[in-house]
Amino acid sequence: MRHLFIQPANMLRFCGALSAGLLLSIGSLAADFDELIEDERLLAQTSEQPAEDKTADGKSPEEKAVEEKAEEAVDEALKIVEDAAKEVMEEAEAALEKEAQADADVIGDGRRFEQSFLSGKGGGDQGYEILSTRVQGVDLHGSAKMRAELERIAGELDPGLQLIEAELDGPGLVERPQFWLLDNDTELVAAIQKQQPEITSERLLMAAKARAYIYKQNSFFVYKAGVGRARLLRLLYEEYALQHLNMLATGGEEQRVAWFHSGFATYMAWITEAELTRRGRDDVFAGMLRTYGPNFDPDKAPALKTLESPGSWAQAIRSDYRGTYAQAALSFQYFVQRFTLSAGPQLLRSMSTGENFEQAFENATRVSLGRFELELREAVYPPVRKLREAAAAAAEAEAKAKAELEKAQAEAKTKAEAVSAGETKEAAPAEAKAESEAKPDAAPPAAEDAAEDADAS
Repeated sequence: MRHLFIQPANMLRFCGALSAGLLLSIGSLAADFDELIEDERLLAQTSEQPAEDKTADGKSPEEKAVEEKAEEAVDEALKIVEDAAKEVMEEAEAALEKEAQADADVIGDGRRFEQSFLSGKGGGDQGYEILSTRVQGVDLHGSAKMRAELERIAGELDPGLQLIEAELDGPGLVERPQFWLLDNDTELVAAIQKQQPEITSERLLMAAKARAYIYKQNSFFVYKAGVGRARLLRLLYEEYALQHLNMLATGGEEQRVAWFHSGFATYMAWITEAELTRRGRDDVFAGMLRTYGPNFDPDKAPALKTLESPGSWAQAIRSDYRGTYAQAALSFQYFVQRFTLSAGPQLLRSMSTGENFEQAFENATRVSLGRFELELREAVYPPVRKLREAAAAAAEAEAKAKAELEKAQAEAKTKAEAVSAGETKEAAPAEAKAESEAKPDAAPPAAEDAAEDADAS
């Protein structure tokens, strides 16, 4: 059985059309109801008719007529609703089929030139070729059309990865991370299919729409050359740090503490960027607060305990991915402020010996996890609230200023049009006067008549 996923836009069209059909039905019923009321009034007037006017079933002809009209009105209303619903469903089915075909085209395109794209030989009319370069600890892959961009990214990526390795001082990675930078979602699909042939179509479509996908040591991103390069580098730093952090704790992801690992990796990306650009750690704190604060609502924040397991983390991400990532990033930022960065790797190494997260946290920091979260809420959440309030006030002020500007522009335009219309009205008499003054002097009619008489005599 084929499963149809009705998108919000299709659902809105369905509800809109169905509502229109119901309104037509209600309007028709209302008109028929008025007729029924009039018929009831006539029945009241004729209710004293003799018994011989009744039909065999004991109803008068007028009563039978009313019943027939009521049945006709109901049948007509039902037909209107059925026709409207049928039309809407046909439209929804067509929209779903069109969307499914578009999704299938993305997957189909990926499969058609998968070999030519990833074989390194180019080939065919597509001419796709993958370029690979080895950087410190990772392999970087990208489209041939981004050759110059790949070289630049590799040059900037290398020193950052060295800083991360030195800071974490872990056991190293078993497999080299693979970073794939693709030009569009079709190339993304092709690359993912090559590395993960068993991937389902549903997950493949999700990756294409998200324009990013993480699979084991492979990280795939749709990236336009030169657009947001600094943000891309920070993302690559983050993924590289995350894989190292997984190895620090257990040699894998079996006991990964989602919010702690995610926040740790995000913080490592920020301080790596700061070191390479020679900015201080204090600037990192301020930058993270400005970046993540607006996305995070402290009054709706769940307890960190609920963000530890991969399953609960994934559920939170689906519900509010911006807010969840922001909470993790700001929580670890405070961890570093409250303790030190070195306490992070120490905590994860304690977990590798068999301690659970709460035990390892307390052993590394001498503070319980519960106490830490209370302090976090007292130290970080108020500034975040102020930042959100300031951002909301700024947005409101901007909207107000824009409205006032539009109003002033409209008033100025109206005034200009009025002035222009007034000048036109004033110019008309002036032009007439100027025209009359420009003509030669003419004798009065009486003088003209006298001159003609004189000539005649």
